[in-house]
Amino acid sequence: MRFIHCISVMLAVCTLICTAVYAGGKSWYTTEKLAPEWKTGRSAQILDQQSAAALQEILKKNRAIWEKEKVRHDNSYSYTRSFQSWVGFGHSTKIKVAKGIVSERSVREYDREQKTTASFTEHTDKISTQGGGSPAKTMEELYEECAQTCLKQDSETNVLSLEFSAPGVLTGCSWRAKGCADDCTQGLSGISFTWEKEYQTVKNPSYGQVLIPFEDKNGLWGYKDNAGKIIISPRYFAAGEFSEHGIAPVGDKSGWKYIDTSGKTVIVPFIFDNGPDYFSEGLARFAENGKMGFFDETGKIIIPAQFDFVFPFSEGLAEFCNGCSKVYAGEHYTMEGGQWGKIDRWGKIVIPAGKRVQ
Repeated sequence: MRFIHCISVMLAVCTLICTAVYAGGKSWYTTEKLAPEWKTGRSAQILDQQSAAALQEILKKNRAIWEKEKVRHDNSYSYTRSFQSWVGFGHSTKIKVAKGIVSERSVREYDREQKTTASFTEHTDKISTQGGGSPAKTMEELYEECAQTCLKQDSETNVLSLEFSAPGVLTGCSWRAKGCADDCTQGLSGISFTWEKEYQTVKNPSYGQVLIPFEDKNGLWGYKDNAGKIIISPRYFAAGEFSEHGIAPVGDKSGWKYIDTSGKTVIVPFIFDNGPDYFSEGLARFAENGKMGFFDETGKIIIPAQFDFVFPFSEGLAEFCNGCSKVYAGEHYTMEGGQWGKIDRWGKIVIPAGKRVQ
């Protein structure tokens, strides 16, 4: 549901959605501090000065998106990993995955004049029997390598980076020693990705109609039915998939909202991680008149807005605070002060408000 289509130029609306999982196309996150001019005029969203913990959280959220998207594409895709030294030689490896299993590995190695020095293709049980190139890994294995190796490097002595070509599609996870001049990047880099199977829409959704996002010539998004008839005219800079419950996240000049299949606004969510709040244990957050509450996957309010802040649900409980306030550190903030407690998924207070225990 969170695989959101978006034009690359966000205009003024970008100020509404600039934190973690980018709702558009390419996004890049790094622990390094970048010069302001380096971040302007790019087709990707770039967020610098991220902590290693923040990168792990971003990776985790994109992994959740990946797990949903691969089902819609029959878990069939291909990607190419490329490497080129600063002096010119390098190699590229194309991996094909069919229904979650690596089915083909093709390798090309070349010298500094770009002349091929080795080239071969392996299939099924012959995969990885020849040396050279990159290993035959599924996207799940790349995610694990990213989490367990790349992002666990010391961020005091290395620059850590994370890249996605679309929400859930990992195309870079690397580190390089600070001060290193050439061929320093290690980990996962130079990845290009393609789905091998067409997007599969939800069959027989409970709301009775399948709507598919589409982009017009002006870069705005709307929805068509399976017959190609326009049901909701292009008016959004971003348009998400309709869930099986018949609501979809969209973004326009007023910000993010969930709409029904007629285009009517159902609810305005809390803005988090560069877009509408994630559903956690079936509930997502919304804000109203300075207070926060929760709604379910149909857009129905389950817990009215009554708290100064709430965290997502985890193991059946959500932490809340009243009287707390935001304390900013750069672009990010924490909630401090006030009284803290926990509620269950019906809004009943199960741990009374008191001083927060870290």
